[in-house]
Amino acid sequence: MYVFLIISAFIVCIVALIITLLLGKSESDKAKAYEKAENRHEQELHRSIDYEKSSMKENVPLLIVIYGATFLIAIALFLIFIYFPF
Repeated sequence: MYVFLIISAFIVCIVALIITLLLGKSESDKAKAYEKAENRHEQELHRSIDYEKSSMKENVPLLIVIYGATFLIAIALFLIFIYFPF
């Protein structure tokens, strides 16, 4: 049973890490595309303001869900470990 709990916790953490890395890569790809585009300073400022607004609406809630779920699963596994010892 302990092996199952350890493997479950490990898998959940790895999945959270992979999703976080994919989210970071997509943001990095956006930044590279913006660097290649030839824009005026006004366009860059407008894009920067839009990015800050959209990032707080899209990325932060997604990361909260990812790590909230990871935390809850880890707590559940810990409680199983404490209350059902083998």
